[in-house]
Amino acid sequence: MEQQVNDFLKRHQMTHPGKRLLLACSGGADSVALVRSLHALAKTYNWELGIVHADHQLRGQASKDDQAFVVALGESLEIPVYAKALPVPERLQQGGNTQQVCREERYAYFASILHTYNFDVLVQGHHADDQIETVLMQLTKGSEEAVLGIPVQRVFDGKGIMRPLLGIKRTDIEQYLRDIHQAYREDASNESDAYTRNRFRHHVVPLLYKENPALDRQIGRFIKRQEEDEEVLSQLAELRYQELVKRSQNGHVTLDGKGFRTLPIALQRRVILLLWKYLQPNTQPLSSQLLATILHASTSTHGTQHISLPQGYQLTRSYDDLQFAQKTKSKTLAEHVLMPDRWVSVSDTIKVLLTQSDELHPGERWYVQIDEEDFPLVIRGRKAGDRIDYGTYQKKVARILIDQKIPLEKRDSWPLLVSQKNGILGLISLSYGKLLNKQTKTPWVIWIKQEDSTC
Repeated sequence: MEQQVNDFLKRHQMTHPGKRLLLACSGGADSVALVRSLHALAKTYNWELGIVHADHQLRGQASKDDQAFVVALGESLEIPVYAKALPVPERLQQGGNTQQVCREERYAYFASILHTYNFDVLVQGHHADDQIETVLMQLTKGSEEAVLGIPVQRVFDGKGIMRPLLGIKRTDIEQYLRDIHQAYREDASNESDAYTRNRFRHHVVPLLYKENPALDRQIGRFIKRQEEDEEVLSQLAELRYQELVKRSQNGHVTLDGKGFRTLPIALQRRVILLLWKYLQPNTQPLSSQLLATILHASTSTHGTQHISLPQGYQLTRSYDDLQFAQKTKSKTLAEHVLMPDRWVSVSDTIKVLLTQSDELHPGERWYVQIDEEDFPLVIRGRKAGDRIDYGTYQKKVARILIDQKIPLEKRDSWPLLVSQKNGILGLISLSYGKLLNKQTKTPWVIWIKQEDSTC
């Protein structure tokens, strides 16, 4: 088996000559085989080895005995052992999934040892049967990410993780330990069907091995093809992501729906998953159902649609754009009184000046027909029932905003120019009623200066 491990390390360019390797060891067969096989290869590659053991404190004396076994194994091989009882029971008292809490605590401890003692790589003992179980679980769960199983190596907390036993079956691992007369610990919880992985291990995988004794190699080939395809698709998705996604300073992320709809569905899925990973790098990927809902929403260009996302985010599909942002209450516009010859900032991008002067200013100039009864003019947000008079007909402000494809979240804060006598005179930078024009001079002029046209 040591030769198999060596060949695997070379094939995946994981020999890491002269590096410090931290071996995760629970005391079970796979991790003990990992320690023994890499110890046998240590001189070949000039490795410095360490062993790390995490006690989750969930099995009473058995957990303590596991730790004592690992410490003794390290001493027998002259490898330093770093072991700790983790506060899993305390965390579980506050609720949470047992396996998830164990994983979080375990990996946090591994990371601390990697950095504290300057190890280069964390090495784990996952094997070929673990890989089969993981692929089947991913397929059964219906993850929208590509089914890639357990990665051979990946980045971990600025360091690395590698798994050199992924090409070796559990039966071969156990035979190796018998051949070298090496004892190991049995975890009674591995016999329980309470855990999903155990149900696959006990009932599904044995049946598949009966159908194909080379199941482990077939799954390995499947994963290899998946990785090759995924590498190309991910590169294409990254290019499209850069083209179609824009980030604003307020944390909003907007996806160009028009360009997005031209993509093949395989790239659409990956662009959405990339976008979500950008927003929430440390959370689970979007579920299949939620991703399907987002993709369906992207096919429409009419009106506005909201979709609630995990972690307090919301997708707003407004006409051709899809905006991902933290949920916020709709903003309303504070009322501003227009005082003659004084610029008034009605938003971050719009300023308005009411004047009788002929002086020229940057921006749009509108002549407005008003008299004393119209004063004071104000800028405010919309109210229920607001209408604008175009002379030959009137139109609801709400309808104008919809027809102009103004996103729903901007409608309540869109600035309206209002007089005391004639009501709504216009929607700033959008639409103006019968009392405003650009050609016929009047005593009063309104200047509108804006940095962009989107309010």
